Amino acid sequence: MVIGESRYDRGYTDATIINGARANKGGRTFTNFTQAATGVHHSQQTYSRVLRFFWDSVVFYNYNINFFPGCARIILPSAVRNDKRNQRALLHMLTAHRPTHCIVWGKQNWESLVVYGHRWAWIRCLDGPRKDCGCCAVVVNTHRTILTFIQHPSTAFSS
Repeated sequence: MVIGESRYDRGYTDATIINGARANKGGRTFTNFTQAATGVHHSQQTYSRVLRFFWDSVVFYNYNINFFPGCARIILPSAVRNDKRNQRALLHMLTAHRPTHCIVWGKQNWESLVVYGHRWAWIRCLDGPRKDCGCCAVVVNTHRTILTFIQHPSTAFSS
């Protein structure tokens, strides 16, 4: 599962976003992330096929379900981030899709993430080049999902 941060356009649903990403019309954010996740650069001949396969196998949704009129890079107010509907939506997504792993886009998104009625189980950092990364797990209906975050792919993100 991949958890984005927010919606800036009422008509631009998560399904619309992913259909655009699958058609290679997701913009720099989705290109950056797809390249990082798959290891295939957008200039490679196989990229279109790989990106469709990748997004067909991933559940994506924006954690902050509220429509936030504004533009990218404006920090969402804490009242929007702390809306219990966001917490319930994450619980529903984890229950419905039962992902084994989840990548959260953006540190502020990560820090505001709550699964309604559940506590995080913090995990020692995964072995890798970064020792400052956070990793946790949550168990919903006996199913464990491991979550971590990355820098938001719309920023100065290196795939």
